[in-house]
Amino acid sequence: MQIVAQGPRIYLREMSPSDWKAVNVYASDPKVIELQGWGPHTENDSKDWVALAIREASVKPRKMFYFGICLNADDQLIGGASVQRMTDPINYGTAEIGLYLRSDQWRQGYGREAIKLLIPHIFENTNIHRLVGRCREANQASARLLESVGFRKEGHFIRDVLIRGKLTNSYSFALLKEEYNTSATEHISLDRLQSLV
Repeated sequence: MQIVAQGPRIYLREMSPSDWKAVNVYASDPKVIELQGWGPHTENDSKDWVALAIREASVKPRKMFYFGICLNADDQLIGGASVQRMTDPINYGTAEIGLYLRSDQWRQGYGREAIKLLIPHIFENTNIHRLVGRCREANQASARLLESVGFRKEGHFIRDVLIRGKLTNSYSFALLKEEYNTSATEHISLDRLQSLV
């Protein structure tokens, strides 16, 4: 399993076939999927999702990244971090990020650490220049998280997403490669960033 980024308490790695069990723990949890447009997963759904993530890892150029979030202490997979390129020409170089954690691991700072690992990995290793994060209006924790790592709020959409048969409001956030800075990520110098733009 290839580790793509490592922080003080967690690391991000590529997925392996046996990960479906750990994925299914959070993907079938009503708390985790409450504000998502997918789920709850069955075991077969989680097996299919992991298989897709593994297949997508070999596509060149890569359009979808899905990394396991694992604890340094015991290598336990506690969630996933995703990046999905927008493939229509008008959104060239833009990708949407997603973050999913087991509910028993919430409010421990793992989400913030995961995004701080994900941002430099994507900006330094791909031609993606704009990351977008979306969350439901009710998910204030995700909104605060995105803003805390440097994303700016770009929109507030009313009744734009159908979740479990109900139209909900959502926020859209974005971060440009040139806005990426050490105060948000602590992984790269400003001089190094400017050389990458």
